[in-house]
Amino acid sequence: MSQFPEFIQTKIVSNFNETSHLNRKYIILCMCGTFNPPTAMHVYLMKIAKKYAETLGYVVLIGIFSPAHESYNKPLITPGDVRFDFLNSFLHYEPDFSADNFEITQQTYTRTYFYLQHIAECVKNMKILEKSTVEIALIGGTDLFASMLKENSWLYVPELLSQFKSFAIDRFPIPIEKGDSLIENKTISYVKIIPDLSEVSIYKFLDNHLPKSMRDNIVIIPTSFVIRHITPLYEQVRKMYSFSSPINLITEMSSTLVRNRFNSSQPISKLVPDEVEDYLYTNKEYLKQKWQK
Repeated sequence: MSQFPEFIQTKIVSNFNETSHLNRKYIILCMCGTFNPPTAMHVYLMKIAKKYAETLGYVVLIGIFSPAHESYNKPLITPGDVRFDFLNSFLHYEPDFSADNFEITQQTYTRTYFYLQHIAECVKNMKILEKSTVEIALIGGTDLFASMLKENSWLYVPELLSQFKSFAIDRFPIPIEKGDSLIENKTISYVKIIPDLSEVSIYKFLDNHLPKSMRDNIVIIPTSFVIRHITPLYEQVRKMYSFSSPINLITEMSSTLVRNRFNSSQPISKLVPDEVEDYLYTNKEYLKQKWQK
């Protein structure tokens, strides 16, 4: 039987008990990735998704960061328990967010759709939630959701987009432009090449390639909302690094950037949570060996 680890259950119960009298909609936010290492941007994007969900009337029971199994096909990936420790170093005492070790304890890589199914089963098995409707949402950039529409790129896309909510964080300042018409049948119109999202409206792209039932499950968080909430981080780092704007920060801050700077002994302060920075330098020799190209 699928169950949340006790440390996740405790946070969900606490957040539920604080809001159960409000008769509100509930949602659990999930961010999947390697987090190799987690960056300050990962944290801010989850916080932005939480704030936006709240503007839509949701109570966010928890935001979950789920590191992928090390068999996931990405170069220089460190063992799962190390990446879980990265996340846990700053999430352990955070009441609204948590790391989940489910994926890294499986025999192999778990497809995102099956991970979300696992979360849905865990919700069903929490007695305190049995009379409540709790939605499950995947968090990612709009480029992630666009990549799902590339031929032979993702598996179980129709199931994922029809059964679960998605919060897509718009990282490209393109004016909203609706598609010609939403597809009324149940077939996704896949593409061979993903367009440059700095030139093409993600709204129009998704409208023109997804059935209405799936498109309606994707909530796009507008660029203006993202910029407003990412600006505090930008103000912290813009003088330390070469980020030219909040949008540039969103598109350029990455785990790859952190690894490259770490390997070349350049500062990484504020690019990762302080606790992650401490963990990296405490295990400096081991990680530099793992992250050598």
